[in-house]
Amino acid sequence: MSARTPASATDAGVDAAAPPSLPRSNQNQKAPSLSDVLAAAPSRADAFLGHLVRCMQTRAGAETVLLFACYVSRLTGSVLEGVGAAAIRHSARRLVSLAFKLPPATTVVMSSAAAAPQPALAALALRVGGRFKALAAMISETRTMGRLWGLLGLYFAAKRLVLKSSSRAAASKHGEAQAEGDSSEALFDTLVAHAQVASLVVYQASENVAFLSSKKVLPCAPATQARLSLLSVRAWGLYVAMEGARLLVERSRRMTSGLAAKDAEWAAAWNKSFYRNLAWAPLTVHWGSTTGGFLPDIVISLLAMYPSSGAMVDLWRSTA
Repeated sequence: MSARTPASATDAGVDAAAPPSLPRSNQNQKAPSLSDVLAAAPSRADAFLGHLVRCMQTRAGAETVLLFACYVSRLTGSVLEGVGAAAIRHSARRLVSLAFKLPPATTVVMSSAAAAPQPALAALALRVGGRFKALAAMISETRTMGRLWGLLGLYFAAKRLVLKSSSRAAASKHGEAQAEGDSSEALFDTLVAHAQVASLVVYQASENVAFLSSKKVLPCAPATQARLSLLSVRAWGLYVAMEGARLLVERSRRMTSGLAAKDAEWAAAWNKSFYRNLAWAPLTVHWGSTTGGFLPDIVISLLAMYPSSGAMVDLWRSTA
């Protein structure tokens, strides 16, 4: 069953309501010719590259672009490897079934021309998939290098929190009254904010030490690097859990006050933040497991594609 967008439905309604003497809106429109498309290609490519440069002009924007490129490459590699492996398994099963149907004294030649094309294409898919995964690994390492300076941003975030808490405490000492409900909400928000910054500091510091040690910059042993990497992922998982709880509390407050139903923009922003954060949750559990994880690679790629593609769309629109 085909779906129709509200805009297309409205346009169709306007055309249907037009008098017969008036031409319909789509009758005078001509499809662009191939020469027109080719002539416009350089300017469109130039506009695309200029837009991409604007996206990467800030540290946060560059991280978003790299995150998106990393998981697009990883998902492409996972799909190609999955298709290639499935094709090879199918070909092997077919050859085995044919071999069992032959007489016992028959000699089987494995270089059969009829069976050659499918394994060759499957092997090509496996090779190309491996290339995409290697690209994803390189981009991931580039992102890790870019996060080495993340502790500086966390320092200023912690500083702002401390100053905000100090000013709030000073205001309460000077007799500025605050309702009990507002006071408890403010205390909850403050505690969660401090805990989130602390978890991110542990995450970033552990990742930095583990990464620099893997490059022989710091003298930590491989076993220590593995423990620090695990601690880093678990600290990030703690942040993701606290962010989910914070968003649920925020939604509960809005629904209690009746503001959630009135503010559609806030509701859309909340849904976006909550579900993107939720997509990272199983990945933090997977990467934080001591048993090597439980999710297949294609599931990891699909889960990570949701928040990364959403962030890329937001960045692309904001820099248009």
